[in-house]
Amino acid sequence: MRQYRFASVLIIFAFQFFLLAAKAQDINTDKITLGLNDESLEGAIKKIEGQSAFRFFYREAEVKAVMHLSLNPETRTIAQTLAVLLQNTSLCFKQVDNHILLEHKELLTACDIKGMVVTSIDNLPLPNASVFLSNATIGTITADDGTFSLPGVKPGKYELIISLVGFETHLQTVDADSRSISIPAVMLTPQTIVLNEVKVSSKQDPDREKNYNLFKDEFLGNSKLAHDCRILNPELLDLDFDYSANILTASSEDFLEIENDALGYKIKYLLTNFVKDVISNGTNDIQFGGPAFFREMKGSPAQEKRWQKQRREVYEGSIMHFLRSVLNNSYEEEGFRVLRIAILPNPERPPDSLITAEINRYKGIKHKNRSIRDTLAYWQGKLVLPKTIKKLLPDPLKQADLAKLTSQKGLFALPGSNCSLYVVFSKNHHFPSKVRIDNLNEPGNDNRTIVNFDAPYVLFDKNGCVMDPTCLSFEGAWGKSRVADLLPVDYDPDAEFGSVVVHPPAVTENALLPNASQPSVANTAKSQDTLKAAKEARTAVN
Repeated sequence: MRQYRFASVLIIFAFQFFLLAAKAQDINTDKITLGLNDESLEGAIKKIEGQSAFRFFYREAEVKAVMHLSLNPETRTIAQTLAVLLQNTSLCFKQVDNHILLEHKELLTACDIKGMVVTSIDNLPLPNASVFLSNATIGTITADDGTFSLPGVKPGKYELIISLVGFETHLQTVDADSRSISIPAVMLTPQTIVLNEVKVSSKQDPDREKNYNLFKDEFLGNSKLAHDCRILNPELLDLDFDYSANILTASSEDFLEIENDALGYKIKYLLTNFVKDVISNGTNDIQFGGPAFFREMKGSPAQEKRWQKQRREVYEGSIMHFLRSVLNNSYEEEGFRVLRIAILPNPERPPDSLITAEINRYKGIKHKNRSIRDTLAYWQGKLVLPKTIKKLLPDPLKQADLAKLTSQKGLFALPGSNCSLYVVFSKNHHFPSKVRIDNLNEPGNDNRTIVNFDAPYVLFDKNGCVMDPTCLSFEGAWGKSRVADLLPVDYDPDAEFGSVVVHPPAVTENALLPNASQPSVANTAKSQDTLKAAKEARTAVN
């Protein structure tokens, strides 16, 4: 009898084990609910094991070293949960049958981009075409057989530019995240030549020098670095000033050659768009953009030391520095403090319907005494009040508030719904006790910025490069930066000569944005947003 009961237990246990094994187990679909508050990875693993059929395998010392994990309570797949927990570590995970293996993650290394350029008419190879990554320092020319190779590209998203005299310029987005990328053959289309009527003028535009100086002040900037930055071929600029609208526009028919002796770069800049709009209150709305290529200048040891020092000074506190440090969750340690400016309905302004009704009511009274006139003036005053106000919230934002994972590989989101960000940078962590947001445009402000959003969120990549800079505008320090303060997107302040090794970014809050689509990289950008091109140097386009 006892033997029979024992056999029954074995059968029941075996049946239960069979059901467990038969159940489909996949870390990409199986979900758990997990929240952590300054806890260890070892504790998180036990909680995951308690809610799933998976068991973990790892080196105990590596797991015990990971502490202080925080995670908002939420239901996620096991894969999503582990992706968030391990991004600040040197560990990665993979499923092996019904087990999860934790091991050292492979560091992202610089990769090579290879391809070929041919004509669209007969597929013949095109030699001597310029090939470069926009706003970076990687570039070359095609060989006699039309092939090209761009070595040592840091992981990130780039705009690949291919140009040749007599052909339409080719632009395409490239995602550099593996050791070698092969671009399908690029076909360049010959330009259509339009013969316009030639008009001969006995005198040049009398306002060109004045307009050029206006353009140069906004394009190169007025910082101390701008004095050592000059445009070598300004004759390529097409300038026009609309006096009735008070708007200056400009573009270049070919690449502008810019020499920046302050940072040690020669820049090829194809200016596709420039607009300076002087608004009625006297402020300027500046927009400009276009493909650019950076080439490092050669100098004496003293010059190169000065360039390296000034590049580092430009980088520190920039938007690229900020976004990179947010991904690594080191922005507070590196000197940034971020507050939210909430955009709220103005409590002093009644609804439009009420204001309009009251104004019409008191306007309709034929014989207005002083009381009626005062009441009418009261409601007319309400009409001109702003509909929203900005309120600075006192609590510094955490990484979970500033970086969100998206469904797009290598892209992250900076949320901006119904708010602006107040960003202060102090390398020595000397922050003012009283925060002011009404004096950002004073000449001495070089560390305080308000970031305004024209979209619910802004996408950026591992290099701290904003995908669509037209979604942002800046007031304050970042709003003053121009081409003279421009660094290439592949700038690495700590890189030594040789291959570049990049740690994967460390976003700790998994707020997946499944519908986040990658916008095309715009050629038109807020002037302040060209700071997005904060970068450094390596190769050349002949």
